[in-house]
Amino acid sequence: MEGMRGQGGDGGLDVLRAIGDDLARRNEAKKILTSALTSYFGELPRDPAGLPNSILMLAEIWGRYAVALYDSLAGRHFAGTPIHTEMLFGEFGELYGGTTISQVNDVLTTLRIRPGQDWSVPNFSQNGDSLEMVTVMRELGRAVAASPYSFGWLLQDEWFTTEIRKSVSDRVDHWRMRFEQRFGSNSDSIQASRLASVDLGTTVSGATRQQRRGILRRYRETKGIRNQEDLARHLGVSLTALHGMVRRDRSRYSEETLREVLKKMNVSLDQW
Repeated sequence: MEGMRGQGGDGGLDVLRAIGDDLARRNEAKKILTSALTSYFGELPRDPAGLPNSILMLAEIWGRYAVALYDSLAGRHFAGTPIHTEMLFGEFGELYGGTTISQVNDVLTTLRIRPGQDWSVPNFSQNGDSLEMVTVMRELGRAVAASPYSFGWLLQDEWFTTEIRKSVSDRVDHWRMRFEQRFGSNSDSIQASRLASVDLGTTVSGATRQQRRGILRRYRETKGIRNQEDLARHLGVSLTALHGMVRRDRSRYSEETLREVLKKMNVSLDQW
């Protein structure tokens, strides 16, 4: 333990503890999400299409889950070592919001809710159906009632996805204010980072940054890559390094790494 303190001390342990707490909160949030959805569907009759009658409550439940994930991630960074706020909340940062949206989408497409024995069975038969048709429709209703609920279809609903983004956006604003209050621009760590950036010649125009982001976005869309984290992994660099390349912060990457990334995207240095 003494050796660990000599190589970074309790700061390293604090970071590990923050990561562990984050993972525990995420697991707990998913359990609560599953419980909430199970309880909700247990009291909700299915319409003839086998889908929930109300999307409002689903947006509320999933929005709260998104908030829980974002707060947990933000709390992990907040409890860790001081960091440049702009790096966290910038377009390529973990707290920009895209990371959480991607995580929610992953759960939306994979989560299944098993039906309870007391759940209602939808009635697909209509007045005037023959006895044989009524029997067939009754069996169909039982099959639908026994099948697990899935949620991927919600991603096709523009109103629902907008509500989820709003939920995350509100937390982005909340946490950014907290980070600026704690690690604001006058803190030693952030000031040192900015001075180092100036010394390394990182000043690029807003137009250049926008152009570079456009190159990355078009490449990502061409390759069918969902978000910036996946793009960084695809290019073999860290998200921080990719962010540094856009801003020309050479403390975050080497020239050799930049050349390799541009080669993978088939982009010349002049185009970049």
